[in-house]
Amino acid sequence: SQTCLCRANAFVAEVYKEKEEFGPAIAHLQVALATLTDPGKDMAPALAAWIRSEADRVRELHAKAVKRNETVYFDRVPASVPPPDGFGKIKAAAASVGPLSKLAGKENPFAAVIPPHAADSAKTFRSTMAAQLEKRQREALVHRARVTETLGQ
Repeated sequence: SQTCLCRANAFVAEVYKEKEEFGPAIAHLQVALATLTDPGKDMAPALAAWIRSEADRVRELHAKAVKRNETVYFDRVPASVPPPDGFGKIKAAAASVGPLSKLAGKENPFAAVIPPHAADSAKTFRSTMAAQLEKRQREALVHRARVTETLGQ
């Protein structure tokens, strides 16, 4: 979640940079750098590499913004900035998935966290695919009966 908060602040900083408001952009990048944590040794290597690449990207953005502000814009960097909009809002609902929610014999607490729109889409997709499968199965049985009848003559 810290990486998501870091990315959100970096995105807000990019918006400020596009408006050529480098003071708030630098402040958001400083908050982004402060929220970064070093990935632990128990983290998957691919995820740890991604987190490190995000950290490198934010450090590079911060260095470029500071350099540009010190040479061109000379904006005042605020001491604090508001958090990015949208944090703290509910963005997902729990959905029961039955026996699929087990992972290596233990309950997986995140298996049932699915965004509501994705759960509805998945339910519709599953029912459509099940109907198509039943239809294809009936067609295959009819075809098999025809082939058996033709070969038997």
